[in-house]
Amino acid sequence: MLVAFAEDKGLGTIVGTRKVGRLLSGSTFRADTGYILGLPVAAYLTWQGRLIKGEGVEPSVPVELPADRFMAGEDPQMDKALELAKGIVPQLPAVAFLVSRELPKRRER
Repeated sequence: MLVAFAEDKGLGTIVGTRKVGRLLSGSTFRADTGYILGLPVAAYLTWQGRLIKGEGVEPSVPVELPADRFMAGEDPQMDKALELAKGIVPQLPAVAFLVSRELPKRRER
């Protein structure tokens, strides 16, 4: 949603790859049989009224992120974003970002 907002408002350059746009709010219900039923109850639209679900956001600067390079500690998307940012504001020092590969634990419902 944040990227779609930035795109609609012209707030930045989107770097990366197009994602599938999986953005639906839903509720889950536990059935007597032990199954869990998930129902979408809301969808998100951009400020321009465009549905994000199934469309995603097209990056201004497409840059792939191959899994093997990411696993080797490289991030060509971040490298390109930093290169673009330095070109916009050249007086800023280089910034290092730490990316956690550990996923957050799911909350029990």
